Amino acid sequence: MAIRARRNIELIADRLVDSGFVAHTNGNERKSRVPFIPAGEDSRVFVAQLTEKLGPIPLTVASWIEFVGDVWLVGSHPRWLGIHQSDPLVVEFEGAYSGGHSVAYSYYEGEHEEWLKSGIGSFQMDFAPDRLHKANISGDEPYGIFVPDAYADGTVNMGGRHMSFVSYLNWVFKAGGFPLGDGADARALREWLGAGIREL
Repeated sequence: MAIRARRNIELIADRLVDSGFVAHTNGNERKSRVPFIPAGEDSRVFVAQLTEKLGPIPLTVASWIEFVGDVWLVGSHPRWLGIHQSDPLVVEFEGAYSGGHSVAYSYYEGEHEEWLKSGIGSFQMDFAPDRLHKANISGDEPYGIFVPDAYADGTVNMGGRHMSFVSYLNWVFKAGGFPLGDGADARALREWLGAGIREL
């Protein structure tokens, strides 16, 4: 799964950059980012640390962290002005855009401690802003994975809508990384970005 996912992301990211896409933060300052940061050499250690703190992590999520990396497709494109409103793919488990594993671990540790105090529902391991925050609009809670979870595939929570992690990725990849959005420009670009993408 992870090898195919990484290939898909590399293909989409390269096509985006070649066609004029600029990845940037979702705030008003629009700080430049790269669309994809591959997994680091110590990613397996990071997974072990998370598992020790949070409990079992689904195999698909652990393999993503170890072999794929962090993805940020929020940005601007000259051929699709509303691309930021299309719920672009973002997966940030490793904190590569905000300081690395130590920062990500501290975040998850703090969130987990707050969850333990509240005792409400299941703990969610956040990995992306919701679709509105990606577009710099006040929105809902972040997208995340429920843990602990010892099953092979994880469950993604998107504001109360649930699907498996692999199903979520296939849905997004099929749309070239941008699952929402209408219009001829959007459809043409999504079809081009999604050409040759492999199902996980």
